[in-house]
Amino acid sequence: MTIKTSPVPSKANCSFTGYVLSTTAPAPHAPTPPNTYSYSGGAFTPASFKITDNATLTAQFDCTQHFTVAYNGNGGGLVPTDATSYATGATVNLIATPIPTKAGCTFAGYLGNVDDDTDSNDGSDQGPNGANTLFTYSGGKFTPANFKINENVTLTAQWGCFTVTYGGGNPVDPNFYSQGAGIETRAAHKTAGHRLGGYGIGVRCSQLCSRQVG
Repeated sequence: MTIKTSPVPSKANCSFTGYVLSTTAPAPHAPTPPNTYSYSGGAFTPASFKITDNATLTAQFDCTQHFTVAYNGNGGGLVPTDATSYATGATVNLIATPIPTKAGCTFAGYLGNVDDDTDSNDGSDQGPNGANTLFTYSGGKFTPANFKINENVTLTAQWGCFTVTYGGGNPVDPNFYSQGAGIETRAAHKTAGHRLGGYGIGVRCSQLCSRQVG
């Protein structure tokens, strides 16, 4: 008897994996292993069985929750694609290639809706970045490099796009800063016959925003 492929049984939040065969036939006519008929890609394996008595095919379901990981370039391009379906509690390793790029900016890492609270027993998922985790990127790797997944996760690229320019052109700060980052003022340059009293801060914006000191 060929097992019918339509309709396919369904169960909320579960995936159909196949049937288990049982009959009322006594030995030696009872089904012998394998009496499981797995379902994948619209077909069963094995696709048929020999019937010798009343038979019951009992549907089997996998109700383990599965989650996905999506990478968001946040205005940049060339983000990785993760096609894996992760079971609850599985370890996800961040994909380091390709690294997204954005004109005039440096890639700082990803911010994801991953609980990073490891020292609280109050049931809260609020860690240093709220309910998120910052995966910083440096030297070709991420810190932390992985996480355990319990929900669908989006990893959003973080960028350093702000620069600091000192009046007079000296000192020079070559760094890019993300919005809200703390900046330590560099040592003042000296000019013969003059004493620098400090710096004022002004903001000039075009497509990207730079902060001018001085």
